[in-house]
Amino acid sequence: MREHGALPPFSVRESTRAQRVILKIFPGKGLEVVVPAGFDRARIPSILHEKREWIDSVFRKIQHRVEPRSDASVLPRTVELKAVNRRYSVAYTRSHGGKTELIHLPDSRLELVGNVTDPKTCRELLHLWLKHQGRGQLIPWLHRLSQQTGLTCDRVQVREQKSRWGSCSSRGTISLNCRLLFLPPEWVRYVLIHELCHTVHLDHSPRFWDLVARLEPSYKALDADVNRAHHHVPSWALG
Repeated sequence: MREHGALPPFSVRESTRAQRVILKIFPGKGLEVVVPAGFDRARIPSILHEKREWIDSVFRKIQHRVEPRSDASVLPRTVELKAVNRRYSVAYTRSHGGKTELIHLPDSRLELVGNVTDPKTCRELLHLWLKHQGRGQLIPWLHRLSQQTGLTCDRVQVREQKSRWGSCSSRGTISLNCRLLFLPPEWVRYVLIHELCHTVHLDHSPRFWDLVARLEPSYKALDADVNRAHHHVPSWALG
């Protein structure tokens, strides 16, 4: 996809009085899509993607008002990367002098050594480690899917996007969110296929969705899952 935002789940209500598609967002209820009678519901996903920035903005305001984010300063004792079926234990060793560093030990162990009473520094090191894991896992995964599907990409980068799981530029550069590693593998695979399809069609036109459907017949259910996937990201990995 060109700009894949983490859209929330939504309900659809048909109204004989509606003359056009109307989006309504209610605290505690979520997103409601009101459509005219007989409206082609297959068009709804593309409409929501077009309105993604507005939807994200409204939900951020609602979340800030009634659902404050949990304390992001809490540091993990374990890190589970569901996408690649790996689980790491995290130890914190306090030492005086020298800079704080993260050591990747055998047997899936991570150890932060130094001023581990500084949560900001520890989080920064964990974020750097996560991006490194993203480059090592997501880029080869995308290249394998590229070979399997015949859809080529000129350049891939791994970043920490705040609201997108992935994007594809007009020059064919695919950007992937390292936080994809926290999601189930079938969801990640769908995001990668979605982005590869955007190397052919940059919009969310019927031709785009036809291509997605050929490569992933279950794309509608997977798209809905991915749009709710932000809940799988632990608090320390946000921000």
